[in-house]
Amino acid sequence: MSLATQVLKYSSTRAVELWNLLKQTKDESDLEILTASFLQHKSDQEVAIDAVADVAEQIEAEIAAIAARKQHLVELHNRAIAKLKSKKETIDRTIIKLHESGAIANKTEGLSRTIKIQNNPP
Repeated sequence: MSLATQVLKYSSTRAVELWNLLKQTKDESDLEILTASFLQHKSDQEVAIDAVADVAEQIEAEIAAIAARKQHLVELHNRAIAKLKSKKETIDRTIIKLHESGAIANKTEGLSRTIKIQNNPP
């Protein structure tokens, strides 16, 4: 049972019913038809109105929760990228210092890779 279903079951079984139907809709026109038909049954219109309002509120809560998780992930990945960029810049600076001190030449061969130092004018 989803969190939304658990929350909504305390307000009404109609809200849970609507939530489950909403999960099955394929597009906005289906959603419009479903919501309209749900609200047009005169016998339990008051209950249906409460259910629709509860579901709309739950959707907003889920949007807020997903947005917060998304923001956290963005921040987490930005920190990881910043750390990796810092490490790369440290490696680059170290290679330049070694080159400037004469420890490595403009072109230095490894077993399978080559480091080439080029002067890039500003």
